[in-house]
Parts: sequence; C-alpha cells; structure tokens
Amino acid sequence: MDREILVKVFDQVQRCMVSLASGSGHLVSYSLLPDSFKITKKEQVEQRNKYYFTAKAFRESEFTVYEDATPQEPEVISGSVVLDDSFNLVRDEKGRIMLEPWECVKIPMQKQPASLRARVKKQLLEKLQAAESIIAKIFEECRFKEDEKISVLLEDIQTRLRGEKVSADAQLQHAYLEDIYVNMVVGIMDQDMLAPEDELEHLVNAIKVRIDNFDLYFEKLKSNELEKPFMQKP
Repeated sequence: MDREILVKVFDQVQRCMVSLASGSGHLVSYSLLPDSFKITKKEQVEQRNKYYFTAKAFRESEFTVYEDATPQEPEVISGSVVLDDSFNLVRDEKGRIMLEPWECVKIPMQKQPASLRARVKKQLLEKLQAAESIIAKIFEECRFKEDEKISVLLEDIQTRLRGEKVSADAQLQHAYLEDIYVNMVVGIMDQDMLAPEDELEHLVNAIKVRIDNFDLYFEKLKSNELEKPFMQKP
C-alpha cells in the first residue's frame, strides 16, 4: 500500500477514534500507534473506497483511569472506514460516519494550518517563557539572588555549555540552553542595553515585561520600532 494513502487513511481513522460510543453509551477513545497501522484490504462500496485496517491502540474511557494517563499495553484492533476519492469521511443515509465496528459520536474539526506570522509569534512567546523558566531554575539550583550581577548567570550558563556542569533537569541541557542563551538572554540584554555588571533583577524584569506586554512587544519587534529599553519605567 502506498505510504501517502496509508497516512491519509490513518489520519481519518484517528480523527474518528477520539470520539466513540460504547455499547452502553459512554464515551471511549483509542489512540492509534502510527507504526502499527496497516491496511489489509480495499474494496468499492457505492463508488466509495472501503479500507479495512488493523492497528495497535491505547484505549481510554470516562470510567478508566491510568496512573500516567496511558494504559500500559495497547490493544490490537481491526475495522473498516469508507472514504471518498479525496480521502474525506463518508456518511450513510442516516448521517453516520461509515466506520465499523464502532459508532463515532462526533468528529473534531481539523485545525487550520497556522499562518507564518502566527507560528513566529507563538515561537517567540514560548522562548520568552522558556527563558524565564530556565533562569528561575538556575536561580534555585545555584541559590542566586536578584541583586547579584548578570555576569554570574552568564558565567554559569557558559560553564554548562562547555560541559563542565551537568544538571539533571532536561531544560538545562546543552542544545536547549544554548538556543535560549544566544537568542533570548543575549538578545534582550542588547535590546535593553544591559551590561554584565547590572543586577540580575533587571534581566528578569526585562523578560517579564515582554511576556506581560507580549502583543505590543511582538508588533514593535516585527516593525523594527522597538525602543531601547522596551517599556522603560519612569
């Protein structure tokens, strides 16, 4: 079976599997394991394509609770779905999704792909929040105080990037920390004209004010109108 067809069928089956009704009427959902999904047969039904499939899947219901929100062992499931030539779900004369042997309660709306602007804005906010979180973690781990110099934070980060200091926290590991350091910490210091001799409090506040006023910050940054420093308090 062609890989592209397999992916398109899988996507539609998974959309259905998040909103199923059991025989007793309560809600059930399956989370399919993509690598286990196989199409075993294809046939024509009223000029539509009926795909038979098997897969491994984690089952959850409103009456089932797992310690880590995931069952320990997946089930093997098999069924069929009817799709049109564009791989859209097909409904029967009663308006029901043609999925067997399950009954699909509703189909979640597919997310529209975000615009480039929206993706960039989201990534910037996430990096600001990550920078705030990482600095807080380093403060806690190293017992820094806000009235110490920014240089102590820079030195600590550089030590970690050289591999001379290892933390158990995944967010403080090399690749992720380097991205935040180069693209956030150094960049914000430059924007707000902060020097290593300034107090750490100034850097922390600079990040916080950007998060608190993010829409304005993003617009000024995008239009190259960012004043230095950003949102300076009188």
